[in-house]
Amino acid sequence: MIVNAAGKNAIRSEAVAVSMLEGLNQLGGSEKFENMRSIANLVPALASESDEIVAQVALNMGSWKVRSAGPQLLALLEDGSRTPTVRSAAAVGLGSMGMTEYVRALTDFAYSQDAQTRYCAIVGLIEADMEEAKAAVGAALSEDPGSADAMAVINGFTRIRRGDTTLAAALQGVRIHPNVSSAALAYHRQTGKLPKRLLPLFEQDDPSALSALLLKENRESLAQDVDRYGDAFRGEMIFRRQETACASCHGIGSVGPTIGPNLVAVGTAASTSYMIEAILEPNASIAEHYENMLFTMTDDTVRMGIIAFQNEQEVIIRDSASGGEEVKLPVGRIRSKQVAPSLMPAGLADQLKSRQEFLDLAKFLAVLGQPGAFANDESPVIRKWRVTAGS
Repeated sequence: MIVNAAGKNAIRSEAVAVSMLEGLNQLGGSEKFENMRSIANLVPALASESDEIVAQVALNMGSWKVRSAGPQLLALLEDGSRTPTVRSAAAVGLGSMGMTEYVRALTDFAYSQDAQTRYCAIVGLIEADMEEAKAAVGAALSEDPGSADAMAVINGFTRIRRGDTTLAAALQGVRIHPNVSSAALAYHRQTGKLPKRLLPLFEQDDPSALSALLLKENRESLAQDVDRYGDAFRGEMIFRRQETACASCHGIGSVGPTIGPNLVAVGTAASTSYMIEAILEPNASIAEHYENMLFTMTDDTVRMGIIAFQNEQEVIIRDSASGGEEVKLPVGRIRSKQVAPSLMPAGLADQLKSRQEFLDLAKFLAVLGQPGAFANDESPVIRKWRVTAGS
């Protein structure tokens, strides 16, 4: 709910309010609206019960340079009981104002004892002073994040143009804490959104890792072991584990997301060797129409996803980080686009407990659609429903 200048409720629908605030933020600072002083009337909405609204208002305070909101944004950043989203938005709002006192405050917070406060402050410094942000990020990511979300600061860099290059340079020679690396790789398995330039910084170069050992094996012999010793029923359970993230991108038949190729009959179209390659080397062969694209926008933000539709006016992508939600990108706001790494990250096998689990998972994929328990049954089904009175 947003309040107007008189302090009365102006917009009751949270979804509509958030959408309007997002649009307003995109206009922030534009010459056409430079005299739009009424933006300051949104300040009371920083007390909203909705975290989404508070975050969007905080961002608008920064983009529209409503400096009178500074103390309230600073209080939101300091409040450890608020969500990381709200605190990061408050930090970005402070950083976008360009005021020395708030840049100094963000710099102080960037070396706080609390990891989440550090992360949020560095996200704000990315807007205010990139050199300070680069100086602080190495120390922040080298320490145990505890319960804090390390992706807040990593995504703070990657959402801006060439931010991955900037972060990679800042982290050269830094010993990243194993828990930070684990969080980053888990995020990448779920979304495929960790830029290729950053992956080596977080990957644990372990020659004893399962994926490394499997890659050294003879591919034909490994395929034979999958066919002989793999258990498709166990493999299905592995496929559906949250940590493997297979089911977060791939649907089977009418069930599941549409981010990656539907696997309902993949076993009839590809060999066991291909299944092995798809798991161990996902960038070796990407299915047509499922290329992951990276778009750099005119405001220097980046968006990533698979193109679902495009014409001369807009490009619609399926955003993997939002469960395949379709996002519209106006063509006029796209500065450039390029092919990004596969949404299916390398090292997936390292989430498995043993070589046998790999054999089981590969066997499940290899038999999908083939005659038997995992056949593709598209026969029509007629269901009748009877409505009975409640007891």
